[in-house]
Amino acid sequence: MLAVGTLRAFVSWVACGNWRPSPWLWRLSRRVARFQTVSRGRVSLLFPAGVDHAIDFDEVIRWSESDLDELSRRFGIRFRRRLTVMLISSHHDLTADFGTPMAGTVLVVANAVLLAADCWHLRDALRHELAHLFAARWNSCPPPIVQEGLAVWLQSTEPHRRDTAQDIGLVRSLDIDPSPLLDRRYFFAPERMHACYGLAGAFTGFLIRRFGWDHYRRFYRKVDRWTFRSYFRKHFGMSFEDAWRRCYEESAATVILNRRLREDRLFNPLHGEVTCQG
Repeated sequence: MLAVGTLRAFVSWVACGNWRPSPWLWRLSRRVARFQTVSRGRVSLLFPAGVDHAIDFDEVIRWSESDLDELSRRFGIRFRRRLTVMLISSHHDLTADFGTPMAGTVLVVANAVLLAADCWHLRDALRHELAHLFAARWNSCPPPIVQEGLAVWLQSTEPHRRDTAQDIGLVRSLDIDPSPLLDRRYFFAPERMHACYGLAGAFTGFLIRRFGWDHYRRFYRKVDRWTFRSYFRKHFGMSFEDAWRRCYEESAATVILNRRLREDRLFNPLHGEVTCQG
């Protein structure tokens, strides 16, 4: 089954949701050919020698099956084929194979997730790529701010972390002209990519909170990079820039409110006891 999926992936691949021919897949296939396999339930885990000393494979498979269940319910999609998770020793290897900096990607035609075993937070990275795998069934080529925004918003397993942009640095960085984020070269430039991902995730969270999951789902399924602005206005009833400004204002207000609640001793007993006198 893996051989068939790999051969199909030779023709085209999906990385960041975009189909491209890739001679680097030949190098990837040679690397994967030497991998060992562990299969349980609906997941096959492929890995090189040595990685098993640093990673709990049972835990990775449990994560995968748990996320498959949750994301299946959220997206309304159930995979009929087994999920393949490939652990690559280093993000340097993935970057060399695909010719662009990355710590993970997906091969939609092979129903496979590729992850660098040395990525900073393997749990979130796995969920991020699984979100891409599901979302690609809705739309294979949305703009990066939409595509990466949804994956970033979904990657956290803690709902309260998905729902608000409470990081002060992130909120301040929202106070910008968002137009460059529609340019793929700008969005995926190595020196800006991490910040762009965070901004896209915060903006996606704003849209989902304000308009609801079903409304956002319809937007995701139809949006493309060529008619993004006109379709955004038609679907949400406001311009992209107006929505971005409202996202910034809402996030800034949330940060200020949370700070005041932490500082107010009536809401934070750590600052001292509150006594009532009658």
